[in-house]
Amino acid sequence: MAGSPGADDNASGVAVMLEVAKALGPVDDLEFVAFTLEEPQPNAVNFLIGSKHFVKKMKSSKKRYRAVFILESVGYVSSRPGSQLLPPFVKAPDVGDFIGVVGNRRSTELMEGFSKAAAGHVPGLKVVTYRAPMRGFLIPETRFSDHAPFWDAGYPAVMITDTAMFRNPNYHTPYDTSDTLSPGFMAQVAEALIHTIGEFKQ
Repeated sequence: MAGSPGADDNASGVAVMLEVAKALGPVDDLEFVAFTLEEPQPNAVNFLIGSKHFVKKMKSSKKRYRAVFILESVGYVSSRPGSQLLPPFVKAPDVGDFIGVVGNRRSTELMEGFSKAAAGHVPGLKVVTYRAPMRGFLIPETRFSDHAPFWDAGYPAVMITDTAMFRNPNYHTPYDTSDTLSPGFMAQVAEALIHTIGEFKQ
């Protein structure tokens, strides 16, 4: 986003992805992909451009995915009561100290897998899951990241998120800097995802 360093949105997601890739190493049938042009573009209404292009190519080549994990903003936490806002009709704690996992009906197994891996290997990480009905169209905010094109193509996908603008007051501002983030929280997210993928690969 122009004018923002983008530490949480979305360098945090890229950093966690790189750490997960480093920990797991080369693995058959496992891909690490970073998408560009997720944000709305100037003088246009287009967004999620990189992921839409990728999904279109994979779908046309009949590529199948068992699980897709999209790392959104994942670095900002707050222990202050009332620090967590929510979209309409979504229920979650009002303290922004958890990681959210947003899925749809097809990705229920992924949400449950992440929650189980976190509970077993990273018990200090609070996980809140939300299953969006109708691929998220009833609550548009649940579609504001690169998982949405995968949902639309029928792939099981989840968004792993600190909820971005619903928690981080620095979202899309010049103040979204690395010193506002929690490296420990990001490390917990990375470890939980490492174990989640490990379970799915067995």
